[in-house]
Amino acid sequence: MDLKAAGAAHVVVDAVANEDLYVIAEACQDMTLLTGGSAVAMPLPELWLKRGLLSKAAGAATESVVDGPAMVLSGSCSAMTNRQVKAFLSEGHPAFRLDPLDLAENGAWTALSWLADQNGKATPIVYATAEPDAVRAAQKKLGTERAGELVDEALAACAVAAREQGSPDGGLLMSPTGTSFGRLDPARLSRFGADGRQIEGDRPSKEMPLHTAFYDTRSQTGAVVHLHSCHSVALSTLPDVDEENFLPPITPYSIMQLGRVKLLPFFRPGDPAMGEAVRGLAGRRTAVMLANHGPVVAGKDVEAACHAIEELEATARLAMLTRGLGPRMLTEVQVRNVVTTFEVEWDQ
Repeated sequence: MDLKAAGAAHVVVDAVANEDLYVIAEACQDMTLLTGGSAVAMPLPELWLKRGLLSKAAGAATESVVDGPAMVLSGSCSAMTNRQVKAFLSEGHPAFRLDPLDLAENGAWTALSWLADQNGKATPIVYATAEPDAVRAAQKKLGTERAGELVDEALAACAVAAREQGSPDGGLLMSPTGTSFGRLDPARLSRFGADGRQIEGDRPSKEMPLHTAFYDTRSQTGAVVHLHSCHSVALSTLPDVDEENFLPPITPYSIMQLGRVKLLPFFRPGDPAMGEAVRGLAGRRTAVMLANHGPVVAGKDVEAACHAIEELEATARLAMLTRGLGPRMLTEVQVRNVVTTFEVEWDQ
């Protein structure tokens, strides 16, 4: 039966034997884009040879060799990937397993910290690959979609951190415009040389001047993170927020990790004036809050910046949850004790 002629728009197929793969490939060989298990592609060369689209005399394609440190990221939980990961681990490579349940509780910080400790002499692997029972347990507790999102986000964070560690040349890496962290492709990161010229990757974020302002005014900055996070944006819209000290002193941790957070006025997304506003602070703040937009945090590396901006959002959430309830804040004496003990940049 010709399903296309019959008007079928979508067809669900499966294979139980290699012969089925040949049938699927034969039916799909003219498609512009073909996705699926790699086994579906195995019959394609033979089919294209029969049609004269390939020649047996043609030489095999060659891959360019890229020097430098490497890392393996694995998120698939197929039987084949499980075997491949086990074989890789048996060779003694440094390894870190991502557990979706732990990621839901603690985020990717443990993985990022482990990755930062790798010396580049051996190829490490960060993997979420697991046996079916473990996958089902995580999906049952977190939901299938959420479990997948946590793994995607953690793998993306590790990829960005590894790319940063592999570029100690004074250049700059930036996420491309319009990208999602959960689906970030490290190969497409916008990379700039020390002279400011783009070397490779996609077009950078339109808010690049905002990021470079931190690098230019705070010499200790190794990473800048900017989010459009819900609770901090909500807090920034309220009329009685302290512009010089955006976060209320609910816990000591926002003070320790962020110091005073400056609330800046609203700027149109991509407006170079955002960068000028940060430069006007002359490096005196590690974090700013763009009103009706989102927080921006500078840190010594990706892990530190991500950890700090997570604390910013958590504190903003606490502020919104306790608003109007008369919460007991830290006193000025308690704040000063935290600032002194942990050597926080506070009085600038």
